[in-house]
Amino acid sequence: MHFYGILNVENKRRKNKNMPNKESTKIFYALSVAWQLGFFIAVPIVAFLGVGFLADRFLNTEPLFILLGLGVGIATTCYESYHLIVPLIKETNHDNSKH
Repeated sequence: MHFYGILNVENKRRKNKNMPNKESTKIFYALSVAWQLGFFIAVPIVAFLGVGFLADRFLNTEPLFILLGLGVGIATTCYESYHLIVPLIKETNHDNSKH
């Protein structure tokens, strides 16, 4: 085997070592989904509560817009969470049906 053939074999070995395995990819994907879900829960609720608080303060209509903001925040959270989780469930069911 000549020198270039040895280099090609060695390069293939290095590439395979650096490739992430399937389990670590799944773990990072799960962490990514958990991170997104945290934002989908916290951000809309806090944002709409803040807007409701400010609206109540300026319009002098306390708890009305705070409660309305809480309702819209929860509805937004449910909608976004549903659209994040349902494709994952479908993908998982599809992967399990292959085995």
